[in-house]
Amino acid sequence: MPFPNSPNVRLKFIAVSQNKDKYDVLSSKDVIGIMRSLTREEWKVSIETKIKIEIKVQVNAFSYQNEKFVQIENIYYRVERTFIGGQFIELYLSKTSLIEDDFIWPSI
Repeated sequence: MPFPNSPNVRLKFIAVSQNKDKYDVLSSKDVIGIMRSLTREEWKVSIETKIKIEIKVQVNAFSYQNEKFVQIENIYYRVERTFIGGQFIELYLSKTSLIEDDFIWPSI
C-alpha cells in the first residue's frame, strides 16, 4: 500500500501552439505526480465558475513550465488553474474531448 504522499500517477506535459484546428506540439515530457482529491470548496468553486475541474495533480514545481495540456493514460486534460505551495505545484485539470489526432507531433 502506497504512502499518502507517494507518487501514484504518470503524466505527460504537452506544450502546444494553435495551428488552425489542430495543435502543434512544441515539447512534451513525462513526469510522475501525486493524484489528489478535490476538496469540497474546490469542487464548489469549480461548479460556480462553470469550469469542471476533474482532477488535481501535485508535481515538483520545477518540472512544470506552463504547459497547457496534460495527458494521463489516453485522456487529454487542460490545465485550468495552478497553485504553488513550496516545492510543489498543484495542477487543476479539466477533461477535454481531444484525441491524439488533434495534435501534430514533431517527427523524430
